[in-house]
Amino acid sequence: MAEHGWQPPANDDATTPEEIAELVETVNRHPRALTLLAREVANGVRATTTTWRR
Repeated sequence: MAEHGWQPPANDDATTPEEIAELVETVNRHPRALTLLAREVANGVRATTTTWRR
């Protein structure tokens, strides 16, 4: 994300470890999935978690 200058919005930037853990669990702890989601995470951590839970 840093390489591309992507940053989640301030109101959805995973201010707690639980928010990150929730995203990690949503993708079944798959490292490549987390890498591929970087562009979406730039739109918000909770938003990405919600989208991928559907």
